[in-house]
Amino acid sequence: RGLHRNVGAKWNSTPLFHEASEYINDVNPGLFWSFIDGYHVAKAARETPVTTDKEEYDVIKSSLSLLVGSQDPWISDLSDYFLSLRFYNPLVELHRKSAESVIETLGEVVANKDWFVVVHSVSDKEQEGKEGIEAIVITDVEKLEKFLKDPSSSLESFSLPLFVQETFQSDHLGRNSSCNADETQRIVFYGDLRSNSAYNAQKSIDTFASSSSSSTCSIFRHLVLSSEDSLASPLVVQGYGA
Repeated sequence: RGLHRNVGAKWNSTPLFHEASEYINDVNPGLFWSFIDGYHVAKAARETPVTTDKEEYDVIKSSLSLLVGSQDPWISDLSDYFLSLRFYNPLVELHRKSAESVIETLGEVVANKDWFVVVHSVSDKEQEGKEGIEAIVITDVEKLEKFLKDPSSSLESFSLPLFVQETFQSDHLGRNSSCNADETQRIVFYGDLRSNSAYNAQKSIDTFASSSSSSTCSIFRHLVLSSEDSLASPLVVQGYGA
């Protein structure tokens, strides 16, 4: 006799969009940003906002259709399996935890934002005995544009936990960015790329990266405000037995 059990996790499930983007990245990292672009094309074609899992799913499938067309239909077909399993939840949760560490440190400075940018010197990680790092934190378009026009401009800096500068295997390089041994500055963009404002801010950083020297590294991490997200619900892990 078959048994079916659902086990609730202590954290929320992540939105389908975030998990679908990680699925695409797993299939082919070169398609990650193309999927994000396709999502916004498909979302813009709708007459109403995306507010339910079903609507989110429909936009994702439209994005995948734009991305792979008839060449690799298995990519779209197989996505249903991985999305149903919430297979990529741990990767997105890692990004959320990283963002949460910044939010807990800075409080209202970054609270309830759908994107923010942390800029720090890479050389800081080579200095031992430090309890934290000094980093510029940007939360609005005006300051972001000011920084991108002149990276040496004077912007307010904050003290953040030392581990904020760590990199993860699940980090995404920004478009036109290459992180290498010569980098002296790192831009970490935390954003919910479903949001038009976050999407446009990321594109501004991508444009900057394409015209700047190789000494600047641009990284993207998912921002998931799970307690506020209308699409979030407790993660349920399904299991089968006999």
